[in-house]
Amino acid sequence: MVRSQSLIFSSVNLKSFYRLQNKITKYKMAIIKFKDIEKLSQNEREERIKELRIELIKNKVAAKAKTNIREIKRAIARVLTFNRLNNKAVEK
Repeated sequence: MVRSQSLIFSSVNLKSFYRLQNKITKYKMAIIKFKDIEKLSQNEREERIKELRIELIKNKVAAKAKTNIREIKRAIARVLTFNRLNNKAVEK
């Protein structure tokens, strides 16, 4: 009986591990750092904004975790902020 309980316990842990791993990979997909944004060209940044907005809409429709939606919004804001700061620097 102890052996069967340990097998059930280990399979539950394995399932939760895979769920957690899946959430982490989905969560990390939207994260974009400022130094990564600097490496992108203007067209690539525009494409990235479009991709992030599509991903945001998909997550809102699917009613996913709010942390994921929040991180996508932050990533969009980072790219837009970089574009705005970059445009101001070019104008001066």
